[in-house]
Amino acid sequence: MPENIIFLSYRRGDSPGYVSRLETDLEHVFGEGRVFRDVRDIAGGSQWKQVIEDNLKNSAVLLLIIGPRWDAIWRERIHDPVNYVELELSRAHELGVPVIPVTLDGSYIEPDTDLKSVSWIRDNQQYDMSDKQGRWSADFQGLVRLLEDFNGLETVESDAVVKKETPPEKSSKKRYVLGTVAAVLALATVAFFAGAPDEDMLVIQSGKVNQETEYKAEMQKPDNPAVPQAKALDTAQYPDISGTWQGQDGTVYVVEGIGDGKFSVFAPGYASGIAQFLENMPNKFRIVLDGVGEGEFSVSNSGGRSQGWMVDYNGQKVYDTLVRIHAE
Repeated sequence: MPENIIFLSYRRGDSPGYVSRLETDLEHVFGEGRVFRDVRDIAGGSQWKQVIEDNLKNSAVLLLIIGPRWDAIWRERIHDPVNYVELELSRAHELGVPVIPVTLDGSYIEPDTDLKSVSWIRDNQQYDMSDKQGRWSADFQGLVRLLEDFNGLETVESDAVVKKETPPEKSSKKRYVLGTVAAVLALATVAFFAGAPDEDMLVIQSGKVNQETEYKAEMQKPDNPAVPQAKALDTAQYPDISGTWQGQDGTVYVVEGIGDGKFSVFAPGYASGIAQFLENMPNKFRIVLDGVGEGEFSVSNSGGRSQGWMVDYNGQKVYDTLVRIHAE
């Protein structure tokens, strides 16, 4: 494990698109493997507390990402027996890891919010970032200059410039295999007008495209243990759910049929997985998202909505309603 890494602490239901983009940009400047983000870096079956502990001990700084829903989510979970963000912040404080609150689009924590054991973060100097009015590049370079002051954080490029175009304010967290990056850009534009969240899809690189292709080929193998096991269905028994779906928290998923009642599910920078319709239950499917969790959803008769639940790797059950914003 590399030392002097940048630890990203955030709420998944807050601004996953921003976090994924920030991670990509930081690794471009400070080097691959120098940024820790739990969705990507905690493998299924890992002892997550030990993984968090090990990475915090090797962290030069923790960036607390505060988006527009951070405060509301904190209030909603104030009585939860385990608050993972609070645990990360408390342990970082104990280890002497500097914490920088990074606010997104001017987001803030309400003055009357009970922050419990981490109320000290109110005293930490905040840094605001946004992709509005083309601010992202300048804001990010300012963050890089701030991070360079911490011991062990050295840029791998002298100019520390993000060599990407700035995406629109609300681009898509989705990708559909259309064969070319230009087609990906077009689809991301569709999601923008549909109200999808920010994501780094407009700067997707060929390596990531290849990664998805390899992933989908692996998931289509009949003996892959990650694929939910269910009897193959006649195609007339279940609806075609191919297309683009959006959850209540703004997360966008792209779904593509791969045969026998199976569909690939892909959300770049967040998760990939597979959905399988259940035998004798033509409107219900089971879904497994790699590194996130698994659950069951039911599709409405119109095919435009899907309701269900997911249990994440922390054992938390979350209910969600998906709306199809683009059909194939």
